[in-house]
Amino acid sequence: MKIFLESNGCLSRSLDLKRIKDYFIANGCEIVSRAEDADEIVFLGCAAVKKEEDWSFEVISKLKQGRANLIVGGCVKDISEKRRPEIKDYRTFSTKELGAIERFFPDFKTRLDQVPDANEGLPRNLRHYITEDLLSFSGFHLCYLRKFVQHYRTRLKKKFVIRISGGCEPEHCSFCAIWKAIGPYRSKSIEACLLELDKAKALGIRRINIVADNIGAYGIDTGQTLPSLLSAMVAHYPEVSFQIEELSPKWFITYKDYFYELARDGKIATMHTPLQSGSDRILKAMNRRYTATETIEALAPLKKISPQLGFYTDLIVGFPSETDDDFKETLRVVKAIGFDSLSYYEYDSKNNFPSLQEVSKDKVKSRLNELTDFLWANGIGGGPF
Repeated sequence: MKIFLESNGCLSRSLDLKRIKDYFIANGCEIVSRAEDADEIVFLGCAAVKKEEDWSFEVISKLKQGRANLIVGGCVKDISEKRRPEIKDYRTFSTKELGAIERFFPDFKTRLDQVPDANEGLPRNLRHYITEDLLSFSGFHLCYLRKFVQHYRTRLKKKFVIRISGGCEPEHCSFCAIWKAIGPYRSKSIEACLLELDKAKALGIRRINIVADNIGAYGIDTGQTLPSLLSAMVAHYPEVSFQIEELSPKWFITYKDYFYELARDGKIATMHTPLQSGSDRILKAMNRRYTATETIEALAPLKKISPQLGFYTDLIVGFPSETDDDFKETLRVVKAIGFDSLSYYEYDSKNNFPSLQEVSKDKVKSRLNELTDFLWANGIGGGPF
């Protein structure tokens, strides 16, 4: 059986796809690089925001034109409720129940739960359907082409990933719908993480990319904490250093003294902590559970402690009811903290806020232009997400 695999999602979904690839290989299948050569196609689609959702359905439309049977997974099934009829004729499974893919292959001898978690994402094969039609569809933006190029450039670098958990906390951000697809929080045991760390050690890899759907909440279901895990990893492999992905400022504030210690010891290579906004009013509406002052006080010392550390963040521009003053406060906080780079994107959510006034497209465009000028003037890298 020949299998074609694809995803347009985040690193966590790329790890899912790599594990699914290993599952097929363990059951004697051949992985092919062209959809037209496949007997079965598995696509993990992103639906975190509307642009990603539109992209996913464009890809599905493209892939279904071939002779192969199409299986749709990822976050599309659980998040894209209004567009679910568009995939009703295909076999589907959800991110929170990855093992459900087994029901489509009842003769396979190896189960998915017998396949170890992946330590590298599966590179995308988007070159097979980045066509003139796709580039011209109404929801496509050059930021996706930028992501496409960046993806392959990043893949040239050796990276070892340890996914420490899946799922999200019960109290999630108000603008996010990903929790619907990823399910409740599930921490991987410290022992299991150390076994994966042994693989990196055997390969001579010292820098580990620590990822999760909600990294800071590690251990809320097991009585452990993110510091207890990282401390165990350092004790087990003293030469290790970490790339920490998508750590909410809430959790950095909670564990700031520990992160300062790690930074002093040279154990943090990069820190990515998505700010999203610097306005207390907007942060409250987002249910982010931290204030601008708390964030500045906790995050600003990090680069002073470890100047060589790469420090990154994300911003949402145009969250409902955001005023010019809210936006300017966000820029003030970004500058005060001293990020090296940031990714920004126009507000685009699966959740509506009928009590909050939408920000006009023209106003959002104006703020994006202002943000670009701000980054240039302050020597901060980055661009649209």
